[in-house]
Amino acid sequence: MITWLACIVCTFSVIPTTTIYLNSHLRNTKNMSPGVVKMQKMLLSSLIVQTFVHGMMLGVPNILFIYTIYFGSNFEVGAYVSFICLTFHGFLSTIAMIIFTKPIQNGISEIFHFVVEKLLKVGRCKSSYVSE
Repeated sequence: MITWLACIVCTFSVIPTTTIYLNSHLRNTKNMSPGVVKMQKMLLSSLIVQTFVHGMMLGVPNILFIYTIYFGSNFEVGAYVSFICLTFHGFLSTIAMIIFTKPIQNGISEIFHFVVEKLLKVGRCKSSYVSE
């Protein structure tokens, strides 16, 4: 329990101070081009969103587990919700990263278009072969 509390205190102190420091450092951009500053701000906002996703998806189950340990509970739906949150937090964090980071979004879009193009090309070849 003490370890868990230490982790919570560390999390709630380190993450906000680091975010504030990075955000203030991005304002002092004398040696960086506007494109680099824009990219770094986008990456910082993506990181903040991912942090909130992890905080919610891992924090809610922890709160439910601690509540159950101290007060006891037969709330089976809470256990299922906790399990789903723990299972899908990585997936949702990845989706948030894709949505909020433009270069990753563009790269995935290019890969998707390339794969669809190849599949359509193979489909056309097979259909023309069958019709002969």
